[in-house]
Amino acid sequence: MVGHAVRNDGGGVFDDIGDLGRGDAIKVQGSDSTLNYRVKSVDVLSKDELARNAEEIFAQTGAGRLVVISCEGWDGTAWRSNVVTIAAPV
Repeated sequence: MVGHAVRNDGGGVFDDIGDLGRGDAIKVQGSDSTLNYRVKSVDVLSKDELARNAEEIFAQTGAGRLVVISCEGWDGTAWRSNVVTIAAPV
């Protein structure tokens, strides 16, 4: 799952994703159901680190999980890093 953070006035779906911590709950609501997850890790990765770890981060094997990625590190002209939050179903 990928969404935006908005640097000025907010309003991005993931503005506060960097405030999550290990053990926090995430609920993903659909039209018919809600899926519940518990945060396992929150990491800020540079663009290079994200690219180097992409195979692991985006792996489609193993236990089910939720991976939430958003922008981080606004330097006044560009986003320099990403917040990568990984959560397990509960």
